[in-house]
Amino acid sequence: MRYRYDETSRIRLKTVELIVETKELPAPRKATVDDPLVPVRISYGQRELGRMAKTMGGTWDPDVKLWYIQLGKIKGTELEKHIILDAEMKNSGS
Repeated sequence: MRYRYDETSRIRLKTVELIVETKELPAPRKATVDDPLVPVRISYGQRELGRMAKTMGGTWDPDVKLWYIQLGKIKGTELEKHIILDAEMKNSGS
């Protein structure tokens, strides 16, 4: 049960949430050897790429300022061009 207040008409509403169906969710998909997580660098201000990374299930790591996304999800997209190779990460000091 929850109360809502309407200041304009000075009314309090009591609401109830009904559960219509209960269904077990599938287990979250983990990265596999065939579909590894890859580090992706998206520059500040590239909002469309950031939205794309989020939509594809990417995870932001604020410590290294990189997105981690499954390779299979970004193959053939603009994000594939932003994958960070091991040599680049070592040179950047990360």
